[in-house]
Amino acid sequence: NNLWCSVSFVPDQLAVRKTNGTWASINFSTIGLANTTVGQVMVTRSGQKWILIALSGILVYQDNGTFAAPNTSNTKVISTETGKGGLPSKNVFFCAEAQDGEIWGGTDKGIAVFYSSESIFGGDNWDAQPIYIEQDGHTQKLLETETITSIAVDGANRKWIGTLNGGVF
Repeated sequence: NNLWCSVSFVPDQLAVRKTNGTWASINFSTIGLANTTVGQVMVTRSGQKWILIALSGILVYQDNGTFAAPNTSNTKVISTETGKGGLPSKNVFFCAEAQDGEIWGGTDKGIAVFYSSESIFGGDNWDAQPIYIEQDGHTQKLLETETITSIAVDGANRKWIGTLNGGVF
């Protein structure tokens, strides 16, 4: 029931309007993310805040309803490195949560899926995974040469994927 907003080029890059009508802000400069461009904020069913960071990946913040200051136990920057997110690219345009809790990320190098997003804070093997398809006897990553601009999940948990040059899949 809170309203979460991202704000670019300021130290307090995440703001929240609480249910009592007051505002709080979260400063990410302590983890090296001051004065950057931030984008979409997605709040998952488990309360994680997934915030797109221009050309740097995704910031995941878990405050457990306390609006606590970011630290290494409640904040992760997801990047392209194995063990730190494994994104196909740091240029992320969109995130969506599927009905089964999977997080689908759209980058300029296709799609990445976090199958166990709850494991980001304390679990193992939480890196994003590509989706492989077989076409004409060849296996390839789904939409790996497309820029994914939007992802929507419908009532049947189907993913609708908008691309920069290829239309909607």
